Amino acid sequence: MIRVPSPAKLNLFLHITGRRENGYHELQTIFQLIDLYDWMTFTPISEDEIQIEGLGEVQLEQNLIYRAAQILRPHAQNPCGLHIKIEKNIPMGAGLGGGSSNAATTLIVLNQLRQCGLTEEQLAQFGVKLGADVPIFIYGLNAWAEGIGEHLSFIDLDQKQFIVLKPDCFISTQLLFSQKTLTRDSKPTTFCAYQLEPSNFGNNFEPLARELYPEVEEAMQYLDQFGHAKLTGTGACVFAEVTDEMNVDDILKHAPCKAYLVHSLKESPLRLKRRRLLGRRQVVRQRFLVPPFPGSNPGAPASSAATLRCSGASRFFLGMEARESQRAPATSSARSSTRTSVPARTRRC
Repeated sequence: MIRVPSPAKLNLFLHITGRRENGYHELQTIFQLIDLYDWMTFTPISEDEIQIEGLGEVQLEQNLIYRAAQILRPHAQNPCGLHIKIEKNIPMGAGLGGGSSNAATTLIVLNQLRQCGLTEEQLAQFGVKLGADVPIFIYGLNAWAEGIGEHLSFIDLDQKQFIVLKPDCFISTQLLFSQKTLTRDSKPTTFCAYQLEPSNFGNNFEPLARELYPEVEEAMQYLDQFGHAKLTGTGACVFAEVTDEMNVDDILKHAPCKAYLVHSLKESPLRLKRRRLLGRRQVVRQRFLVPPFPGSNPGAPASSAATLRCSGASRFFLGMEARESQRAPATSSARSSTRTSVPARTRRC
């Protein structure tokens, strides 16, 4: 049995810079990982099937955890059935990436349990088929993102605390995208520009979310009394950075909806665990799914047979990092025409 955390994220800003011919929107955003976690438990079972506990309201075929498990099935060297239990703490449909994080965690864990032998980059390429923000949870690092969110440049962000409010409503992403008044032509910008004036960077979905959902408007107005409130993703969650002037306990106590105090993460717990198990100070720190882009600076008991087939759990994460270390370039300047490793992290301005 393996029990692992699956973290949430915030979008520190979100701009739509254009629209592709296929209808997908071009975005720019910063993904900030936070210490709000779902907990996922993976237990081998004798039946050759995937059982999921804790998400009964989601149909199995639409469940990202199930789809992630199925997408790796052709690559399994040691197929085994699994009972996956999820303890949900991340609100669903809130713009915090809970479903994408669960899918990424499933890909990482099953890659080892089923001995698929896939690299981090290959897992990310599978992940983007499930959702544009799945790769960020595969890599487990904060990132500047472009494209539909899959072009990643990993960045250093200061350690911070945030107050997050979850309004009592469910926002339809499709509805927001369908609005004619949605801004789709924000001028492309850079991470350096964000560092200089982060308060100038907002979320293109925020005006619509406030207009169409009174609960979001109420939460934004409440947080704006104490700081600079922002929408994450397409909502419904809103957040504000904690400052010294804030009485955090009082703000949380009187919030008009469910409130959380969260801390930023430098890296996800899964990535940290893999690095510690490997016994190395540094793992591959950056990957692009495409070349660099302009301007981007009830739990069933496991039978003995099932346990034997999934014996890879005792070597959890070691295989991936060993393969990644073999694939790492000899120098930080090594480049490829299709997939690129880049220097340690995006530099600060």
